[in-house]
Amino acid sequence: MLYFLLAFAATAFGAATGMGGGIFMKPVLDLVGRQDVASISVLSSATVFVMALITLVRRRKVPERPAAGIAVPLSAGAVAGGFFGEKLFGILVDSAPLGNVKITQNAILIGLIAVVIVYMIIKNKAPSLGIAGKAPSFAAGSILGLISSFLGIGGGPVNVALIVFAFGFTIKMAMQCSLFTILFSQGSKLITVVLVSNTYTYDLSMLPVMIAGGAVGGFVGSALNARLDAKSCDVLFCIAQAVVILICVLNIAKNL
Repeated sequence: MLYFLLAFAATAFGAATGMGGGIFMKPVLDLVGRQDVASISVLSSATVFVMALITLVRRRKVPERPAAGIAVPLSAGAVAGGFFGEKLFGILVDSAPLGNVKITQNAILIGLIAVVIVYMIIKNKAPSLGIAGKAPSFAAGSILGLISSFLGIGGGPVNVALIVFAFGFTIKMAMQCSLFTILFSQGSKLITVVLVSNTYTYDLSMLPVMIAGGAVGGFVGSALNARLDAKSCDVLFCIAQAVVILICVLNIAKNL
């Protein structure tokens, strides 16, 4: 029940705000500490993948959709980045104690979120880069895919902030793009795990329960998103990041 509720709450909020759910799920699972760091990464990625798939299917007819010329190369870049992010994560796990891996991931996450919060506060005064074209979109997707796969968070606020800054999209359109990159980056990560790793080494006993929670959360979150205006999304976005930073600080203190 604990894992179902965690997956549901994280993905419902993540689908509503375009942040994915892994941004909440991964740090909380680290804090609970019942699985090793590699298993937590797979559990989080699989749950977020299901949420992103359901949310995008339900929102396939929304008016604020990114153009295919951006969404397709962005998603393709996320696949490539997700693959390399998983390989980089594997190298870290093999070369460092698991406690240090958690400290590293949570410290990076704190730094990224701090930058994101500052940008979201000043974004109306900060001009966007106005990126257009397939190659820049692919490059942006690769960066997002690598970060989300390495941290096991699905991308979340980093996706939304970078897309707003790079392409000048509204926050709702950036959320839609974020879900595309989450779907493809986590999909490539899971394929890599299945094809390259020995899945029996992971503790995936909670996977069916978390996928069920992620599926329900995807339905609920997509319905909530339709009711939120841009200002409400901004406020929820920043509040959520402050909570995640607090959880990450607790994780670092726990593993020192």
